[in-house]
Amino acid sequence: MTNPNPTREALTSLLSRVEGCTGADPDVDHLLHDLWPDGDGAPNYSASLDAALALVERVRPGWDVVIGTSDYPSGQPWARIYPQGHMHKGSGDVEAKTPALALLAALLKSLIGEGE
Repeated sequence: MTNPNPTREALTSLLSRVEGCTGADPDVDHLLHDLWPDGDGAPNYSASLDAALALVERVRPGWDVVIGTSDYPSGQPWARIYPQGHMHKGSGDVEAKTPALALLAALLKSLIGEGE
């Protein structure tokens, strides 16, 4: 069962952690798992694009996901999630060091943005 109402402060704090990651981070995985438990133990959300995508599908069912790589010079992976058919809503483009981290940051930004 997912936590339907994590606090804005918890989401913002976790987003800062995700944005500071340079790669997989088991502490971030555990924090995500604490917010949205899924069975025993935390999946490797920060290391696995498949695990990050599964989390987005649980927390934002029916939302569209776009993942890509920024143009030169940054070449950073980016992700965007948004309600189906409403690309102008949702997370906006979010860059990170890996595609999984970009997707996690996009998820968190979309949830933080709900309260604005």
